[in-house]
Amino acid sequence: MADQEQSKTEQPTPFRLQEARERGQVPRSAELGGVLVMIAFSIALIVGAKSLASAWLVAMRNCLLLAGNAPVPSRALMHWVGAAFAPAWQALVPAALAVVVTAVAGNVLQTGGVFSGYPLKPDFTRMNPAQAVKRLFGVRTLWELAKLTIKFGALAAFVWIAYGHMATTVAAFAQSSPSGVPGLLLGVFAKVATWVLATLLLLALIDVLFSRREYIRQMRMSRRDLKDEAKRREGDPTIRSRRRRLGIEMLKRSRSIRRVPEADVVMTNPTHLAVALRYRPRTMLAPVVLAKGSDRVAARMRTLARRSGVPMLRSPELARALFRECGIDQPVPVHLFESLAPVYRWLMARPGNRIRT
Repeated sequence: MADQEQSKTEQPTPFRLQEARERGQVPRSAELGGVLVMIAFSIALIVGAKSLASAWLVAMRNCLLLAGNAPVPSRALMHWVGAAFAPAWQALVPAALAVVVTAVAGNVLQTGGVFSGYPLKPDFTRMNPAQAVKRLFGVRTLWELAKLTIKFGALAAFVWIAYGHMATTVAAFAQSSPSGVPGLLLGVFAKVATWVLATLLLLALIDVLFSRREYIRQMRMSRRDLKDEAKRREGDPTIRSRRRRLGIEMLKRSRSIRRVPEADVVMTNPTHLAVALRYRPRTMLAPVVLAKGSDRVAARMRTLARRSGVPMLRSPELARALFRECGIDQPVPVHLFESLAPVYRWLMARPGNRIRT
């Protein structure tokens, strides 16, 4: 396994990355999504703090007014609690919407909107103890441990700084009027949230870079992988060669249609097949197929024959035999001479024929 990983030195191709994307394998950082959600919630909380506080004040006032008339624990009690706290729930709706929209946007921003059911399929290779040990001591696990250590260190630093400014904060609260306390609390929350979220955002951006680098490392390919991919994309060499021959044959047939006006006769099936023949006794040992085609090509050949005055003869069996056994610019096989002889006797008897020329 280690030798295979060491041999994967080539960068992944766009085709491999697209295949991985279709399977739902994309670089994604859970840290960035979580930090963006916390930032959105904090901004919504700070912006709507006044309306939220007013709503909760109204909710508490409703509770105090109805406290003496509160029903016994039942369904009516739940209705009473819901009615009392309705203003508070409504005030939280903008923050909840901001969290949902940010969570979706954060994932779409990283993955580009990938929807795949492939990760839901059971993968029994993950139950392999060797793979579990490998993941336990992998680079990803070490990075997660490093992130956790940085977070704890940052939290400890913030607590230490807050402890150092505690006396100043307590004095500010003591000297403030009751109406100014909410503003001081909001300021402290904004300051702490700014520093904490800025640190987490920086860590999340680093995690994004690490996730992308780790993803590319996992998607790396060996030279054999590149050859196998090329074979899968282009197909089996035998099938590819056959496809090329068919393409050349189709091109040859389409070009040969222009030679229909030079033919002596066009044998038809009568509508599905058409074969154009030419014979010059002085220079040819046997009649030669100038053009042949089926369906639309045969219809085009019949149209050109009518315009050019080339006689058309209906002979289903002979037309099928010529179409099946003769290639373009190839002579008619000897065993078809007997079937073709009456056709050319008929042509030679026609006035103005070009066969003897």
